[in-house]
Amino acid sequence: MRESAQLELLGEFAQIYADLPFTAQPDPARRYHYENGNFSYSDAIMLACMIRHSNAKQLVEVGSGFSSCLTLDVNELFMRGAMSLTFIEPFPALLHSLLRPQEVAGLCILAQPVQDVALSTFSGLRRGDILRRPGWPKAAPGTRPICCALSCNTTRNSRSC
Repeated sequence: MRESAQLELLGEFAQIYADLPFTAQPDPARRYHYENGNFSYSDAIMLACMIRHSNAKQLVEVGSGFSSCLTLDVNELFMRGAMSLTFIEPFPALLHSLLRPQEVAGLCILAQPVQDVALSTFSGLRRGDILRRPGWPKAAPGTRPICCALSCNTTRNSRSC
């Protein structure tokens, strides 16, 4: 289990956690806040720690909302905006409502089901990059699971950023 490595990582996460600027309630300086009913304290803290620890160059998130806002804030505040972000969300109204109006056009938000996303969106990920899919490996009723989308979707008319 590599207990010593896990404890070392936990120590690093504790230091990262101490630097997180997020508040319980909305703050005009940030997109994300903890008490939102969708992506709260423990999930947010772990994601922020993982992103900062990984120092990823790219992140692709399947399903978007408050977690996307956290990712955007961490990228802006701690990574100088260096991480390339792609959000895949067939119903992006929540995400759009949480973003600053001027930034929507500059983000890569693919408003389509993951099954319709170009494979190049995923094949461009490299070691250390992040592919985030909350609830993996569940698939919504009536949809193909992600493994099928990644292996079978090469002939569909797909978009990419």
